[in-house]
Amino acid sequence: MNAILALILLLSPSTSDILLDFEQRLDAGFNEATYRRYLYYCRQQDQGQRLAEQSKRWLQVYPDREILRFGIGEGLLMAGEERRGIVQFRELYADFQQWANEIIFTLQEMENKEVTWFIAEERKRIGNPTLHARIMIEYYLENENERKALSELAAAISAGATPASFRRSIDVLSERLGKDKVLQGVKKVSEELHFQLALELGDRQEIKEAINSTTDERKLIMMGDLCEREEYISEALLAYERAGRKADAARILVALGRSKEAQAILETDNSRKGREQRALLLAGSADTYTDAVEAFKELQRRYGARPEWSLSIAALELLRGNERNAGNALDGIPADSAVLFLQGILAAVEGELDLLKGIVDRCILRFPGNAYENDLILLYAIALTQSRGLKQYALALAAYHWGDAEDAYNRSIRLAEKNEDLADEAMLLAAESLTLLGRWKEAETTYLKLVENYPKSPLNTRAQFERALLLRDRLNDPNKAQEILKELILRNPTSLYADLARQEM
Repeated sequence: MNAILALILLLSPSTSDILLDFEQRLDAGFNEATYRRYLYYCRQQDQGQRLAEQSKRWLQVYPDREILRFGIGEGLLMAGEERRGIVQFRELYADFQQWANEIIFTLQEMENKEVTWFIAEERKRIGNPTLHARIMIEYYLENENERKALSELAAAISAGATPASFRRSIDVLSERLGKDKVLQGVKKVSEELHFQLALELGDRQEIKEAINSTTDERKLIMMGDLCEREEYISEALLAYERAGRKADAARILVALGRSKEAQAILETDNSRKGREQRALLLAGSADTYTDAVEAFKELQRRYGARPEWSLSIAALELLRGNERNAGNALDGIPADSAVLFLQGILAAVEGELDLLKGIVDRCILRFPGNAYENDLILLYAIALTQSRGLKQYALALAAYHWGDAEDAYNRSIRLAEKNEDLADEAMLLAAESLTLLGRWKEAETTYLKLVENYPKSPLNTRAQFERALLLRDRLNDPNKAQEILKELILRNPTSLYADLARQEM
């Protein structure tokens, strides 16, 4: 074994050979790219003295090459001659400030305290008091100076940096000082900053406190938007209510299942956004489809036609049984994927299979991979094989996408019970409708029933995939979700949903 190891070492080029080769090439003619590779190998093999000496020699031949002065400084530092190395770096910086970043990152890698001097000088020169804040925060944390680290953090976020950029440092500060002290330290700078950090730490109480102490409408709108994005729904509602954004507050109330409160708020909001939200709210209940149509028409009379309003009118007219009115509403709207999808639903309701086939072809060709493609193709497959339940299924789809999710659920579950041939398709739509309604446990049970009762259904993999996401995102069971995704990949490795499962994992 020792003989083999010796042979390997003999045959492998030594560090000296590599460095010697670079030195010979640089002696023949200086090239910065070659020198940078030489620098790299000197660092790898801790050849600081050699780097410094060779760089001095080349500098005599090429006195205008700034990088050689940098190499001398780094070499001296690597060799343990800290004072001389820092002097070399300071002299280089005094003559050529553009070397600041490279010096700073090198000193950071070496964990040399002089990095703070160069950062301070750069901050003065550029006029940016938070430049290289991350390096300064990490330096203070390494030296157990939490007070200065917190001050740097507050200044950086106040200057526009996102708290997420300092996630690791925030966690360390929270562990050492406690979350409350970190938030208190930042709160002194500004409430907006206090809010951003509270959001990053996931502290609901502090998020609410920051919202309640803010009176600036613009800031409150920003807070509501960020809370909504991070799914702090009740906090988003508080921010929108304090900002006087009735339409946004109503939208959140609907998401929380408090539709009557949303309706009450919107009664006094006559803005375009308020009227639009009121129309959408009316469209979300099968009992008020007629009122919703009138509300959308009133919007068109006041503000002119908009494709999304015409689309909603067409879908609601269809759900009310007025196919002709639905067709008229769709006339003249630019045919994007949503419009083509609703045209396909209307063709299915009217039993126009040739027209439906043409719409499917247009949708796939013009908008490949669009959000409605799978449902449109499924609708056409049902039209070819199960025309008896086609109309009911198409209407359930329209209700799911543009109307009342409860109406979509009722229509699809009735179809599943009455038409065994369409049970798997209808059950999938029922589960998706329950998810939209926030009835997540019922939705999960319906997905499971579909998977177990229809193992050979082409919709089985889609049901498994959607069930896994529901378990992970809504029912707080990531382990079960992961198990389902793994099983889906193992059993159906080439399916579309196996590819999606891989992405989710």
